[in-house]
Amino acid sequence: MTTLGQPIKYHLHRGQRFSRLTVIGRVRSDGKTRKVRVRCVCGVVRDVLVWNLVHGNTRSCGCWQKARASSAAKTHGQSRTRLYNTWKNMRYRCENPVRKDWHRYGGRGIRVCKAWQRFENFYQWALTSGYKLHLTLDRVKNGRGYWPSNCRWATYSEQRRNQRRYRLRHSC
Repeated sequence: MTTLGQPIKYHLHRGQRFSRLTVIGRVRSDGKTRKVRVRCVCGVVRDVLVWNLVHGNTRSCGCWQKARASSAAKTHGQSRTRLYNTWKNMRYRCENPVRKDWHRYGGRGIRVCKAWQRFENFYQWALTSGYKLHLTLDRVKNGRGYWPSNCRWATYSEQRRNQRRYRLRHSC
């Protein structure tokens, strides 16, 4: 309202754009508030208050906020990949004493290097070191930990030949 008590009239036109919303028509007024029908860039059609639209309080149908919240919560987007599970299992074997096989890894002093505590660092190393879906993470020297200079990508048969028990049996 203006200082004289008269409502401010906004003349909105079909096709007029406000942020992610485009005016596509008017909505019958209830006498107290004015609304317009808008289409969001994502395709959703909504009725919104003219005041909120003109003053920037309504900028989308809600899809923009959902997208922002989703990207803010997402760190790398790899949590459902085989490579992420490889990284997670590597860390659990070395850091979680509750695991059945912990005595073979963390219990023997096998550790994960500080840089690989973050998946993004491990991911970059994997891509530059020849990671392929059919390969597994292998430590070159089994008595040492997981760090870039001691790890490689190997086939299952190559990894089996590098196991402690295999090397002990066939060392003669």
